[in-house]
Amino acid sequence: MPLGDGLVFSHCPELSVADLRDRAGQRWLLVGNAIEADPSQPAAADRVGLTETEALAEATYSWSGRWALISQDYALGDAGGLLPIFYNSDAHGDAPTVSSSLATLTQFGSGQTVYPRRLRWSRGMDWYAPPISRLTGFRKLLPSQRLKLRTLECEFLDRFQIHRWAALSSSARSDKLLELYGHILKNISQHTDFISIFMTGGLDSRTTFAAAIAANVPMRCFTHRRFAPSFDFDIPRILCERYRIPYAIVERQRQDRAAAKLFDEHCFSTCVDYERDAVCHGQLAFATAENTVAIKSGGWEVGRCFYHDLFPFPWQNERPSCDDIAAAWRMAKNDPDIVEGLSAWLDWRRDHPAMSVDWQDVYYIEQRICGWLSSVEQSLDLVALPVAQPANCQAIFDLLLSFPPDERRTGTAQRLMIKRVDPAMLDLPINGPRDSAYELKRHGLRAIKAGRELGHRLSSALQR
Repeated sequence: MPLGDGLVFSHCPELSVADLRDRAGQRWLLVGNAIEADPSQPAAADRVGLTETEALAEATYSWSGRWALISQDYALGDAGGLLPIFYNSDAHGDAPTVSSSLATLTQFGSGQTVYPRRLRWSRGMDWYAPPISRLTGFRKLLPSQRLKLRTLECEFLDRFQIHRWAALSSSARSDKLLELYGHILKNISQHTDFISIFMTGGLDSRTTFAAAIAANVPMRCFTHRRFAPSFDFDIPRILCERYRIPYAIVERQRQDRAAAKLFDEHCFSTCVDYERDAVCHGQLAFATAENTVAIKSGGWEVGRCFYHDLFPFPWQNERPSCDDIAAAWRMAKNDPDIVEGLSAWLDWRRDHPAMSVDWQDVYYIEQRICGWLSSVEQSLDLVALPVAQPANCQAIFDLLLSFPPDERRTGTAQRLMIKRVDPAMLDLPINGPRDSAYELKRHGLRAIKAGRELGHRLSSALQR
């Protein structure tokens, strides 16, 4: 699809791409699935046509989903960067190249290398820190950036608007969260027979469950069979029985080595999370014959001070360094990807501070979501089952961050949402109690994992 001035957009024919014009006549491609959260606003594609060019970034404030807006001048991504936008920052005369796929980008240029650190699941920082990527010379667009396509320079985009919600009480804010989240689920359900909620015994999936009950959307719930405490299976079953919602446990199938190989090639070895195991064991193919969308409950931790305890140093006084963050993660301070990635991110945020948000919360969005979760979401392109993360929405992020810190740490926003739907949903414990058999096995597996990790580090040191 030629966009003008020699710029060409190419895409998989299965990808949703809407060719739109804004109110001024500027052409935009809406790539992926943008879902409007605000009931007072039209659908995302319709809203583009009602908005002036310079106001379009602001109009995306209440868009959920995994999407990008592309013109012949700019590329703008979703609130958390779940749809990755990679670009060759060291073009050296090569044509500017932008893609959502690092595997595709290996076809361009010569002498390309990757960072040597191998990611390990749940071991320290198990992602490559944006704005770098695993492929050297190619960067990843941050949610606080808008990419100029002609020069591949980044412009600052301050998406936080927490002041919008300052006048509301905590109860009113939780009601607004329930309204926005429920509207997203309603919009998704319009294009499917039912939604499929992946549930555990935790707070996040219970929040999604409550919002779906309140929105009165057709739903089913599932839990993947895996190594987990018994409450991750018992609590979802009890909740579904209580509200007469179909529930099933998705069993593991025989490992598919071809699927594992395809997974690593597609994700360019940037995703080492549980989804790899689920794909390889057929646990994400269970509903492919049905018209459904899987709903995951990522992103809520934005509002729970997730990294405040890991990084207790304030930005203003101590100006955290790359070494500080690496030490907190218990990571090697000389791994080149960690040094380059975190240093580049810290430099960007020092030059472009988020005045109304703690730096640890910005870190969560621009590292945990844009760095880690986006690679997980890309892996799910391999399965026929569509997947959505409804909380990936700037309006939802801001509402969560607008609560006082003491309420955020206890998940007050989500608990108020659940309580508004039905107080009895909170009668069941959140993540507990843990059974002794699980705890004993977990500690044993951690010891085995630590031993393997030590062996890997020793062999890597000898190879160097």
